Amino acid sequence: MKTRNPEATCGNCPYWARNPYNEKIGECRIDPRGRCTGGDYPDVYTHGWCGEHPDFWTEQTTDLSAADANINQALNEGDGSYRP
Repeated sequence: MKTRNPEATCGNCPYWARNPYNEKIGECRIDPRGRCTGGDYPDVYTHGWCGEHPDFWTEQTTDLSAADANINQALNEGDGSYRP
């Protein structure tokens, strides 16, 4: 299951460029057409996020070994019949 990585913010995104006069604000440069078309890159805060960060999604792993052990124990203790 994928979950949002809370550590992935604009401040550590490779597409973000820090403002030299304000360390909490920078420009999001994910879209290179911003400058080419005469538009400005959007100003964003370091703690912001948009989902384009390369590490935005993290894979959540589940340890199934404990569940497997419980299932195997239940199967071995029973007589093999099904009882709802």
